[in-house]
Amino acid sequence: MVYQDRNRKEIRTSIIRAIGGIAGTATGGGDTSSLIDTYGLAGRIDDEFNGRSVYMDKVAGVAATSKTWVSDFTGGTTGDATLSPVVSGSIAAGDTYELYPRPFNVDDINEVINRAVMDASLCMMVEKETTMFAQKDIHQYTWPSGWKALHKVEFLYAIDIDRALSECDEAWTAGASVTASVDTSQRVMSTSCAKLVVASGAEAGAVLGYLDISSLDISDCDKIEFDMYSTIALTAGYLDFVLDNTSGCVSPVESVNIPAMTANTRYRHSISLANPASDTAIISLGVVNTTDVGACTLYFDNIHAVKDGSKHYDTMNPDYWHIVKGTTNYLELTDYGLMVALPLQQLRLTGYGAPALFTDDTTDSEIDPEFIVDWSLAEILLNNAKKLDIEGRVKLGERHLMMAERKKLQMSTNFKQNTRFA
Repeated sequence: MVYQDRNRKEIRTSIIRAIGGIAGTATGGGDTSSLIDTYGLAGRIDDEFNGRSVYMDKVAGVAATSKTWVSDFTGGTTGDATLSPVVSGSIAAGDTYELYPRPFNVDDINEVINRAVMDASLCMMVEKETTMFAQKDIHQYTWPSGWKALHKVEFLYAIDIDRALSECDEAWTAGASVTASVDTSQRVMSTSCAKLVVASGAEAGAVLGYLDISSLDISDCDKIEFDMYSTIALTAGYLDFVLDNTSGCVSPVESVNIPAMTANTRYRHSISLANPASDTAIISLGVVNTTDVGACTLYFDNIHAVKDGSKHYDTMNPDYWHIVKGTTNYLELTDYGLMVALPLQQLRLTGYGAPALFTDDTTDSEIDPEFIVDWSLAEILLNNAKKLDIEGRVKLGERHLMMAERKKLQMSTNFKQNTRFA
């Protein structure tokens, strides 16, 4: 189903105006308590908006979050709302505000919007995940965050553009306070892996270890991929993987953040290159200690540059995988599943996730925003018909509810064969 992208603020604006509120732009002010809008507020009677809730998301020309009330209102040609408590800066022309009819406020409407999203429980989003890599002797893998079901597991079987930088069968050159060697305990694909024993106090910003290689043009690639193991937990960006067209990684042309890692856990990293067009003559690779991580041992193996779009996947027999359900869910591969996945390791999952709840005003809705508007208006009008005391509110609410239910049917997911729910 195709629909226009709309974020929470845009959805909320439609709801506000439908229930008799105002979403407007200030034409003046000059202090922290006076909101003037000669277009949206002028022409009203004095005190008409007294006691109404106000939300301002732009104050003094900059993004802000101010929730307040109208303590006094002067209508006529001025349209001047006195705010109490005062807002965070002097109100200026161009600042945006929302004025709510009683008994509502911005938090009420945001809550109703998220309840609308939750009601669309069968309107799941098709999700794809390519960050998972099979590992030798490991059968269980972390379930993708937010996913509710899985219907297909694919394994990588070929890559058209694949440049091997190093299989890590030789020791790297160690930096200061580092001992470099080769090791077999954490090897993945080759006969051994590179090992760096880092002592406490290794200088921040220094190269912990590097390897000079024969010149290699990887300008047709867009990812650097390598296996890595760390004896300590690592924060994202505390280590950088670097590539250089000079010996010893003295002036890297590529410096990419190594993602966060849990201690004593093997990872296959796939990281986007920043400047692939410049990577025409790579002759060294290594790792930089951007922040002193302390004493640890690091292992690297199977370092390749690849073009992500040149990868080919095949569907894994559904008998080779299943979902382990519990407090934490896992994707589990059988022995056969692991066997077919291991040669190139990467998995591609296709499944379903529940539409995301809104946590900010700028992220676009994952489901039809008109469904959210209709559902929210039905909820507001039907639940507050007596409070609002306006004739026809119940009928109007029922009409919005009917339109919302029709849209929900149109959005409902047609689950694929072999779908398994978490």
